[in-house]
Amino acid sequence: MLLTISGAALSVVGVGFIILTFVGIWALVYALLIPGWISNYNTLLVHQLAG
Repeated sequence: MLLTISGAALSVVGVGFIILTFVGIWALVYALLIPGWISNYNTLLVHQLAG
């Protein structure tokens, strides 16, 4: 969140767009990884509960 705020503030100068680009890439990567993490966790939970 701090990177987003500082990127928005620095976008007036032009440097902030670089920071916002990295924040966007970071968010996209996590958006693609999180469903896999949840699926793995749920699978492990099912195996633990099943015995």
